[in-house]
Amino acid sequence: MLELPSDLSVFADTVDEMHREGAYALILTRPDDLEGAWDERYDTRSDWFPELRDADTVCYVGGSKDVLSRLEDHRDGEVRTTVLTDLCEIDRLHTVWWSENGAQNYTLDESKLARALSNERSTWYVHQR
Repeated sequence: MLELPSDLSVFADTVDEMHREGAYALILTRPDDLEGAWDERYDTRSDWFPELRDADTVCYVGGSKDVLSRLEDHRDGEVRTTVLTDLCEIDRLHTVWWSENGAQNYTLDESKLARALSNERSTWYVHQR
């Protein structure tokens, strides 16, 4: 389970820094009956479902103008949920990439970061959408 702000303290020294813009990677735990859990929630399976099912590790890459607040959204599941974080439980925070001096737009880099992470970890399913 995601413990905030303590899990984020590895990547930022103060709570103010945790509210900066950036991207993050969450490691997720699939339900024991992935197919059943999916079919209970959704009418059809996404084209990426086989990758999700067969991967050793599941990772979700996202981004926000306020990383701490967005991670709290994911943890609490009450605001702006995603298919993957609705289906899978958050195990832990893997990494955070902070925007440099606000000059970098996280939304442009999210997909690049996800591709790079996927290339580094070939047995992982890295989801970014």
